Amino acid sequence: SMEFSVACKHSGPVAFSPDGTHIAFAVDHRLVVRRLSEQRFDIVQIFVCLDAIQQIEWSQDSQFLLCAMFKRALVQVWSLEDPTWTCKIDEGSAGLEDARWAPDGRHILTTAEFQLRITVWSLISQHTYYIKFPKHSGHGLQFSKDGLYLAVLERTDCKDYVSVFACQSWEMVKHFGVDTTDAADLSWAPDGRAIAVWDSFLECRVVVYAPDGRKLASITPYTDGLGVKAVSWCPSSQLLALGTHDDAARLVNNVTWKVIAEYAHAPVLDAPLKSIYLEVQTAQPAPVETLPNTGILPPQRCYEVRALPHTLPSIRPDADKPNPRVGVSLLAFNADSRFLATRVDTMPTVVFVWDNTRLRITAVLQQLAPVRAFAWHPREAVLAIAAGTPCLYLWSPEGASCVPVPSEAPFNVSALRWSEDGRTLACLDKDSLCVCKAATWVP
Repeated sequence: SMEFSVACKHSGPVAFSPDGTHIAFAVDHRLVVRRLSEQRFDIVQIFVCLDAIQQIEWSQDSQFLLCAMFKRALVQVWSLEDPTWTCKIDEGSAGLEDARWAPDGRHILTTAEFQLRITVWSLISQHTYYIKFPKHSGHGLQFSKDGLYLAVLERTDCKDYVSVFACQSWEMVKHFGVDTTDAADLSWAPDGRAIAVWDSFLECRVVVYAPDGRKLASITPYTDGLGVKAVSWCPSSQLLALGTHDDAARLVNNVTWKVIAEYAHAPVLDAPLKSIYLEVQTAQPAPVETLPNTGILPPQRCYEVRALPHTLPSIRPDADKPNPRVGVSLLAFNADSRFLATRVDTMPTVVFVWDNTRLRITAVLQQLAPVRAFAWHPREAVLAIAAGTPCLYLWSPEGASCVPVPSEAPFNVSALRWSEDGRTLACLDKDSLCVCKAATWVP
């Protein structure tokens, strides 16, 4: 059985504390922090910021909260232990496009407008360090998982470079050019031994480097079409998944750096898959006992298991318009790297789940509405899906289920957030949220 909290108003950013005990969310210029205890969902603190909050992030030790207000070029930092303590970072005329914590939770990185520079602010010594020529703001920079190094994508003299900084001293320890025409982003492998850099949509190329600048591989799945749309390392770092514009997801292994599997998303399903989960809606409302809070009773939604062959609904992209909706735009590995979930833009209502141990499809879920987001449980093989409907959808190797979200006002689940311990799931609508707890998440 699942327990849902009452729905709360929010205005955008939502974040769980890394220790899983609190959730913070913005309501215009107020930062609300609620406790996630077994029985209660009570407000612990309300901090008032100087303007509408556009970004929230917890420090890694769950003690401090960062709030960014990009219109005012301001960052405000609050302490959960000492509500009277506060810190304000004002970028002034330089402007602000991104703000984030360093892994130690005592330094903050801000990116100025027009990617002029990244400033590292120390909350302890109040020193500042500068990183010049970042190529992007909001992406193109990432910390290694152990928190020791920062990789930044840079561009000078029409060429792409990667700079690696030591987070202890903020000194540059490596600077090397990368073989890309126009690099879009980079990603550290979770084990810290490789950095993947991929090109813009115009070229299908991923280049992998060791942190010391040695080139490990250049992966070019094809040359005559739009390029890479999504990239994800598996948690074990053994596989790199590439979602491309040709409606395929490719797995690259970290030994030979060759493509070992190509997952094609065909609209007609047949063997080796045995059946698919098809969401259906009946006019009969859900039984009252399944809804903990009395409120609106949504129409009953459930999954039907359909035999194959089956043709999935697909849309034909308009080739005359820029940025056609094609390709694999969402992909995510589960915690033990066994499963990969994907969504392709030409079949927006369908989620595909692939088994990486057998290198083949293992489940297909066809929704009634386009899939907005999905997220794996941080520890178990459970996939949560949001499709902008009053239901939360769950899949595991044991089965799939549609869980109606009880609410007194219409509530459509459009986004999802798991707490890091996996005990709580936040369901987000456009301007309201509720949290959900369960003894077991397996449907």
